[in-house]
Amino acid sequence: PIGSIDKGFYCHRALLFKCLADCIEMSCTLVRGEYNRAWNEVVVFRENPTNRSPSQPCHYIVDLMHQPGALLGVDTPAALQYQTI
Repeated sequence: PIGSIDKGFYCHRALLFKCLADCIEMSCTLVRGEYNRAWNEVVVFRENPTNRSPSQPCHYIVDLMHQPGALLGVDTPAALQYQTI
């Protein structure tokens, strides 16, 4: 699994994730930050338990370095730390 890859920096893993996401037609962006940082953002539609209809889309950053597969809410302290040195 992609989570067991132990080589590569942020930009390498983000590019690999973007390529794999494109292959399975999953909506994903590749964002390049400062100092060669890169990350992927995905949109997740959570089901509303009260009326079983999709709620507003939620944007997340996919953690590929520290806890591979974890979703970090955009603009949260964890996401901001992931995007910076």
